[in-house]
Parts: sequence; structure tokens; C-alpha cells
Amino acid sequence: MLIYFFIALGLLIRLIPGFAHTELGMLYSPIIAIALFSGVYLSRKQALVIPLTIMAITDFFIGYYDWRLMASVYGCFLLATLWKKYWAAGTVVMPVIYYLITNYAVWQFMGWYPMNWAGLYECYIMGLPYLKNSIIGTIGYSTIFFSSYELAKYLVCKTKSYLSIQPQ
Repeated sequence: MLIYFFIALGLLIRLIPGFAHTELGMLYSPIIAIALFSGVYLSRKQALVIPLTIMAITDFFIGYYDWRLMASVYGCFLLATLWKKYWAAGTVVMPVIYYLITNYAVWQFMGWYPMNWAGLYECYIMGLPYLKNSIIGTIGYSTIFFSSYELAKYLVCKTKSYLSIQPQ
């Protein structure tokens, strides 16, 4: 059930007209947080399927781009699912890794910047606003996902223990 919720949430947020296609929607995407959460609470197979499914479906509607850049983006989301023990650190580290890998791929494959150190530097500088907002979005969504799930687990366990007490 949880897998369908996260796929639906990711699809909804990435496909909302007027949001997903704006700078705001792209910067505050929940996909890294969904991948981190999935890696902690779901099986490895489910955790890997969720971000790939969200991205593949939404990219079909939003539009595809260079396959090498797509591979770097998708790969970063898959990498996020591996942060089981260190998910809290992953909320900050994964957006940085995503920034480093995808900006390098933009520089390497898109032809937008000169193929020298100055071009790579410029590419990373131009990506800094995205990094900041990616960190903010991942921390925000992760806080909501992890705390909501843990609170729900606590309330369900508390309710079950309350119901299991038999009056004497």
C-alpha cells in the first residue's frame, strides 16, 4: 500500500500543472526523500522501483532529455535508496551528490558550457540555487514522511496494546 502512495504522490507533485514545470516545482521535488524513505522501510526491489516508476511516467508527460543526463538523474535516485542506516545524513548528502553528478553530466553532455575547467566551474555555480532548494525540499519532505510514518506506527501500536488489555 505504501508503495502506491509514494508513486501517486510523486506523480501528482511532478505533474501538477503550473507547479511541476516551474522552477519552484523542480526545486522542491520529493523524489530524493521518497527514495530515502523507500530504502529504509521497503524491500530493496520496491525501493528501487518507486523512484524509477515516478520518473519514467512523469518524464513521459514532461518530456525526455539526453539519455546520459537521464541516466545520471535516475542513478542518483537509485543511490538514495541505499542510505538505510544513514538516512538522516542522506537528507543533506544525497542532494549534494545529486548536484555534483547531474551538474557534471550537464557540463559533459549538454554542450551548454565550454569543455574546460572554467565551463565546469560555471556549470556548478549556475546549479547552486538548485542545490540549496534541493536540500531544503529533501529535508522538508523527509521530515514529513519519516515523522508521519513513525507517528502512525506509534499510534497503531498504542491502539493495539490498548485493545489487547482485557478488563478483569
